[in-house]
Amino acid sequence: MFVGVLSAICILGLLCTYAPKATMEALKKGFNPLFDLLNVRRRDGYAVVRGIATYGMPIGFAAWLLVHAMTPQIQPTATAMQSAMAAPTAALAQVEPRLYIPLAVLPATTPTSGPSPTPENTPTQTPNPTSTATATPTETPTRTTTPTNTASPTATRTPVPPIPLPNGGFETEREPWVFVNASRSEVGPHSGLWSALASSLFGASISQTVTVPATHPILTFWQQRVSFSNTCNVTATVSVNGITLKQYTFCASQNFPEWSKQEVNLSPFVGQEVELRFNIPQEFESDPDDTGYSAWSIDDVAFEVMR
Repeated sequence: MFVGVLSAICILGLLCTYAPKATMEALKKGFNPLFDLLNVRRRDGYAVVRGIATYGMPIGFAAWLLVHAMTPQIQPTATAMQSAMAAPTAALAQVEPRLYIPLAVLPATTPTSGPSPTPENTPTQTPNPTSTATATPTETPTRTTTPTNTASPTATRTPVPPIPLPNGGFETEREPWVFVNASRSEVGPHSGLWSALASSLFGASISQTVTVPATHPILTFWQQRVSFSNTCNVTATVSVNGITLKQYTFCASQNFPEWSKQEVNLSPFVGQEVELRFNIPQEFESDPDDTGYSAWSIDDVAFEVMR
């Protein structure tokens, strides 16, 4: 180990003495990490390197000669030489591939010329042809569409039109109606141009003889009721052959100025000829102390089917 240190000093001295200036600058930069690691100022480190460069080579060379002269010279035997050659080889086998092996420790081998090996003919296997399976088309069953029963539309009942009474809208004078203290009015009829008006000023009635049809036993009409009576003692009636089937009370607190549809069931009189009468009594006959006035407007009298 001492000999190795002396050899390194000699080599460093040679480099510092004969190396070009550029190499020395690179060498100084290479020592910088070492100086930083040892916590040594770079200026002091460069002085040490400069001293080694000046005195290292002669001192190292002289020390090496002294050590070499004091070391006994041993003649190497053939066995020792073989062991020496085998030792580096065994060491090389244990070294990982990443290490760099010095070429000086490898034994020199002299290549010997000999007959070149004759290449042998290696039989080549010829692949046997492989049969390729051919896909057989498979018949796909066709889906049969099942007819869907479509529901038949439900028949819609056609409304049966009403049967108007003769001159039921009071558009052609009065006939066949019989007016008693009543009149036709052009003020706001339900339809057309005219309606019938009966008042309680003198008492009034409107009547007509009709036959009740079997298919249309429902009597319908539209009415307006306006009253100034405070006693509410005036009662108008709808009668057939003198039998009251419907009645209405006239009162100032129960006015109905808008047209409204009314129905009277005449089923008991189907197929018969009857007298249909709309009647409103005189105001003074109902209550002599009541000086009010009531008006009853009637329009669009007809027969309709029973619902």
